[in-house]
Amino acid sequence: YAQSEVINRSKSEFTGKLGTGYADKPGKLGLDVSVSYLYAFDRLFAAGLEGGLFWIEWERTLGTKEVGQTVGDVKAETNAYNFPVFFDAQIRYPIRLGNALLEPAVTVGLGWDFMIMNNAIPEYEKNLGNGTSETRESKDQTDFYHSFAWQAYLSCAFKPEISKIAFVLDLGYRGMLPEDDGLEFNMSGFIAKFGVRFYL
Repeated sequence: YAQSEVINRSKSEFTGKLGTGYADKPGKLGLDVSVSYLYAFDRLFAAGLEGGLFWIEWERTLGTKEVGQTVGDVKAETNAYNFPVFFDAQIRYPIRLGNALLEPAVTVGLGWDFMIMNNAIPEYEKNLGNGTSETRESKDQTDFYHSFAWQAYLSCAFKPEISKIAFVLDLGYRGMLPEDDGLEFNMSGFIAKFGVRFYL
């Protein structure tokens, strides 16, 4: 106990992480950023709050548009901005390696996801079949969705003895199904992040 406490005396920890996450539908990777505050109750258990941003962008072909003598595909662009908030509980096991601390851990979080989705649709010609088409006007639509969210991940922190920071790697899975008025999006998928932990 004494050796671990010498290396990690602080009970308050702030962590910032950057990485990627996967959304099952539309089956794309996105940017994942998070910040968290954990309070270490003892050398084996910590708990606190985590919030972040999961941004994912994708395109889909809607129809065509004629420009001069050329006909090109028209694509709608969708941006989904997820803001998950979790209460995390973490079990960790610090291991002293010479003048450094290696700290594998398991974290489980429960919370809520808030998602803002923007669809930018340009003007295009929609094919109606039988050689006919109609012009669809451009529109820009923003909708709000939310749902229960959970996450579970393995992590490992490395902290040199003389440093007040540690380097952290997370690998895990996050479940989010934001919906509104019967319309649901599956933003669940694996997460992989790397970050820095500050001991206060």
